[in-house]
Amino acid sequence: MAKDKRGLASASEDTRERVARAGGEAYHEKRGLQAANKATRQEVARKGGQARGRD
Repeated sequence: MAKDKRGLASASEDTRERVARAGGEAYHEKRGLQAANKATRQEVARKGGQARGRD
């Protein structure tokens, strides 16, 4: 029984290249806490320190 091409394997070469290229590009430059302002980062760090103190 032969397997049919599924997913991107069935797409044209141009489509596969376009999708592969898009995988390396971030939607935005900063992710996670880098995108947050200083006050938010400090609050998250404080809460993390409190959680570690309970261990």
